[in-house]
Amino acid sequence: MSTCEKCWSDASRGDQFSVAEEYERLLKERHESPCTPEQQAGPAAKKCAHCDRFTLHQYTGICTLCGRNELAAIRDASYVCADCGACVDSCPECPGCGSKSYQPKTLDAKGAK
Repeated sequence: MSTCEKCWSDASRGDQFSVAEEYERLLKERHESPCTPEQQAGPAAKKCAHCDRFTLHQYTGICTLCGRNELAAIRDASYVCADCGACVDSCPECPGCGSKSYQPKTLDAKGAK
């Protein structure tokens, strides 16, 4: 599970407790009214192709809304959408834009997909 970036940032502001202790306290305090998925993902979050929201956690790449591991999806996908560039499996349409136009994903200079 990814950390909530808003709670972590808020926990880092004070110096009464350790950041970890304050973070844990904030999570308990905000349990009934949690931060939005966008706040949890952080200010540098990327847009999830599946949810169409900026909910890909800025460090883990896991969507804080649908749980999709975008980094793994990008690594494991065989094709990219020809219209929006999202990595896709052999699904009938792109989860990001609905296009049915694909192209094979090529290896970069380092040999990674």
